[in-house]
Amino acid sequence: MKKGTLILIVGIFVATALIYLAIDTVSLMKFVLVTCGELLLVMSVINAFYNRIKEELGAEEESNPLRQVNAIIEQADDGNYSVFMDADDMDYLVTGTGKSVKEAINAFKENYEDIKRWHTKYSKEFEEVEFKYVISKDLI
Repeated sequence: MKKGTLILIVGIFVATALIYLAIDTVSLMKFVLVTCGELLLVMSVINAFYNRIKEELGAEEESNPLRQVNAIIEQADDGNYSVFMDADDMDYLVTGTGKSVKEAINAFKENYEDIKRWHTKYSKEFEEVEFKYVISKDLI
């Protein structure tokens, strides 16, 4: 529940309580007990409704985002290019080579999909990742 909504509800409660205070103390105590119970009930209903809406609408937002891994692009001495992932803590390693950067990246993507298919075929766990392509400082 938003802080502003809660402050508004408490403010209305306090204003109403002050009006009843002017009438008599016994009525005020009855009012406080009944109103607090009703207020808690209303707040729990609002909270349940909010959580249900949040689950229905926000499921995609709260899903675990893919881990981002750098894919380093380098040029070899022979002029060919290679792409490799820099995460050495994973169960797999993806590489790709080619005569151009584009060709190396395409080979890298194909190899990633091959590894993913292999893991699926043999019922192995596979951590999907998102790659951020980074040019090696040697190419700059």
